[in-house]
Amino acid sequence: MNDDMRILQSYLDGELTAEQAAAVENRLAREPEWRRELEALRQLWSVVDSAPVTPDAGSLWPGVSAGLAGRRRHQPWTLTQGSLAAAALVAGLMLGFGVGSLPGESTEVAAGETPTDYLQDEVPTLDAMWLQLGSSSEDSGS
Repeated sequence: MNDDMRILQSYLDGELTAEQAAAVENRLAREPEWRRELEALRQLWSVVDSAPVTPDAGSLWPGVSAGLAGRRRHQPWTLTQGSLAAAALVAGLMLGFGVGSLPGESTEVAAGETPTDYLQDEVPTLDAMWLQLGSSSEDSGS
């Protein structure tokens, strides 16, 4: 599609600024060929807008909509299904609480410390990593 056609489509869609629309209208007044193009585009859009829309015979949608229309409502759970769901919920809660209460390092915060102070000893800072990178590249001779 050429630029002229894009400009005419934008003009018909009302997507141009006032300055751009005025420039198009000036050109339409000067060039009969452009007026014919604009009229042909208007007629094409009129035909397309008035065309009936029918679903494609090879489309999946008719089968999907028919399947959805005949679908049963949700059945309530049977006693067995409800019991299994409750047992799974209880087992998950017990496992979660059990893992959370495993003995491990103390997570208590001493007076005057913030909860993240312990990270200073374990997580290297960016400058420490940069220095480490520099020394490893010097060791390798690069």
